[in-house]
Amino acid sequence: RRLALDGSDAEIVARWCTEGLALVRPELTEAGATALPELQSAADGWSYLEFDRDLVPNRWSSAEEVTLRFSAPLPTGSARLRLVGYREPRPARIQAIRVRVPCAKWGADVELPPGLFDRELAVELPGRCRDATTLVLEHPLWKSEADASGASRELGFQLRGAAVTGR
Repeated sequence: RRLALDGSDAEIVARWCTEGLALVRPELTEAGATALPELQSAADGWSYLEFDRDLVPNRWSSAEEVTLRFSAPLPTGSARLRLVGYREPRPARIQAIRVRVPCAKWGADVELPPGLFDRELAVELPGRCRDATTLVLEHPLWKSEADASGASRELGFQLRGAAVTGR
C-alpha cells in the first residue's frame, strides 16, 4: 500500500527525514534542557510514541505519576518550566497537574484547561539537584473509548514537549 503526499505534507515529511523530529518544535529545542516525547519511555509511565496529522510527536501519560526525562541537567536556582501538551476534559473539565522535583521538597500545581495548553511556571532547584535530569508529573487517569479492536486505554494528559531554562 502506498501513501501519496503532496504539497506541504511532502515538504514536512522530507524535512522530518533530513532534519529530525525537532523541526516542528524549534521554540522548545532552543532551551538547554528539553523533554521531548521521543525521550520518554513506558517504564516511566508514558504510552507509546504517536504523531498528529502535522507529524508532531506526542505521548500520553499512562500512569498517574510519570517521570519527565530531560536531555540535559536542569539548571539549579530559579528556573522556568514550559510545559506544552493537550488534555481531554476528563476526568474533570479543569484539572491540576502536580509538578515535583524528585531531589527536593519543591512542588507546584498548575491548572490545565481542556484542549491544547502551553504553560509556564517558576521552578526552584536547590544546589543538591545540580545533576538532576528529571521532574515528576502527577495527573489522574481516565479511560478512553474502545477503538476498532475493542481495546481502551487509561490516559492522563498528552505531552508535546517541555523545557527548563534558568532565569
